[in-house]
Amino acid sequence: MIANQMIIGTSLPELSNPATAENLAAGKQAIDSSGEIITGTAEVCDMLANLGTATAADVAIGKTFTSADGVKMTGTALVNQASLRSVTYRNSGISSNIMIYYSSLSGQGLVMQNAFIVTPNASSGTLQAVQNTFIYMRYSSYLELSGNVTDMNAPGTDVRVYKVT
Repeated sequence: MIANQMIIGTSLPELSNPATAENLAAGKQAIDSSGEIITGTAEVCDMLANLGTATAADVAIGKTFTSADGVKMTGTALVNQASLRSVTYRNSGISSNIMIYYSSLSGQGLVMQNAFIVTPNASSGTLQAVQNTFIYMRYSSYLELSGNVTDMNAPGTDVRVYKVT
């Protein structure tokens, strides 16, 4: 609370865009450029009451949102975690690196989401991919994918396409 404040010998500065009672929240006070008290009349909604109740665990990892306290936060939830599928690869003699790409279809076509390199030294392993995405790679009879995938190509093509099931 400000009470009995005095500045002797100093005039108030001239304002280029002074507030009026309509610009101040109802019940709040200010001093106008002539030294008079003005009391606000503007009804201000309580914006915090209109915010949601999401927590960081409810929002996708890396996405931002405003908390119920009005604070900018970043989500931590792993989206589609339940739909991750294991895909096994088996290398029986590739002679050079093969890139395995994960993609999904959108209105603009294929969207690459991730890539994985299988080297000649890697004998076998497992990778995780989201169900209903596509995996594609250069064809090699020495590199096979199995598990939660369906081979979408006819034999003899240069590129293999698999759908994660």
